[in-house]
Amino acid sequence: MRIFLAHAAATRVAGSRLRNAATGGAVALTLVSAWVLYTESTATRRLESQVLSADRQRERLEDEIAVLKAERAYLARPSRIEQAARALGMRPALERQYVRIDEIAADVDASGR
Repeated sequence: MRIFLAHAAATRVAGSRLRNAATGGAVALTLVSAWVLYTESTATRRLESQVLSADRQRERLEDEIAVLKAERAYLARPSRIEQAARALGMRPALERQYVRIDEIAADVDASGR
């Protein structure tokens, strides 16, 4: 009977140690899991912030492109260019100022240039 009681006491101590080790392992695993989740959450928030910043920059650039296209369309208007040219003293070419290409080619052949 003494052997049985000693064995039972030893089994209880070993079982208690095993439960303590399992509990400690579970606590450690929980802490590691919490740390991994925290770091992933932080990284995700940082990436989300970068994506939002890139979206805002893209929207600003699209707005700037629209403004530049409108400015180009305004500046390329023939009526505006004509007005600016007249203000600089320019005027349309006269008919006598036009030259046919074949006349230029004949002059080049005759001069040898």
